[in-house]
Amino acid sequence: AHGDAVRGHKGPFNVACATQKMPHQVLAEMHRALCLHRVAFRQLSTYKLVCQRGTIKFEMEVAHVDGIERANVVRFKRVSGELDMYRSLCGRVLAEMRL
Repeated sequence: AHGDAVRGHKGPFNVACATQKMPHQVLAEMHRALCLHRVAFRQLSTYKLVCQRGTIKFEMEVAHVDGIERANVVRFKRVSGELDMYRSLCGRVLAEMRL
């Protein structure tokens, strides 16, 4: 199924979000960090989560960096909620992840 594939990522990315780990390992780290910070989440597809804590709702996704072998990146996308609170929460979740 199409939802099982890791989507490509083109353009610039935050180096802190990049990793050479396999997509399933990155997903496990996402789960661990979200649970630690008491962020509720559900799976939208194999490598994409929708996450919520209070009024902050966002998506997290493992994507392959186009043109770089064995390079994946964690993408964050705010869906709703206050921008500063979103940035702070995502920063804490990302800092917890062992990428």
